[in-house]
Amino acid sequence: MGHISLPSPVTNTLILKSVLPYLEQLLEVPGKAIKDLVYFNTYIVLDKGNSTILQNKQILAHKVDPELIKKILDEIIQSGEDKASPSLLKKAQELQVSLIGQRKKQIQAELNKIKKSLQMGAKSEKEKAKLEKEKTELQEELRKAKLEVVFLEDYLDFLRKH
Repeated sequence: MGHISLPSPVTNTLILKSVLPYLEQLLEVPGKAIKDLVYFNTYIVLDKGNSTILQNKQILAHKVDPELIKKILDEIIQSGEDKASPSLLKKAQELQVSLIGQRKKQIQAELNKIKKSLQMGAKSEKEKAKLEKEKTELQEELRKAKLEVVFLEDYLDFLRKH
């Protein structure tokens, strides 16, 4: 019988059903979390490194809260001045800027939709007032550049490497 070395571990979903109880005991992680991991719906922190924010065996959803990523990047930048290389710090800062930029684009798209609806003419004064209120809220949010949930493979890949 042959053996193939793969760059990342894989499992056959049919075999998973028979070995799931053993994996639950071995990893001390609930079966649902293991299934979600196999189907790429979640991530599990195996090594938190120097992070005080992450915990070992912490389960992270595929859509991770950017506030968590922002805190982790802040932690890397603050502690990294002594420990990390300049290229690592630069990459962490670039990821922070990228995260903020993604949210700004999302807000701008929503704002454009509302402006378009207002230009086409609202059906009633009540609807028009509601759209104006949403427009004002989005403009304020755009100024603050609040972060929301986004897919974060790049950030998780960065954290895994460093």
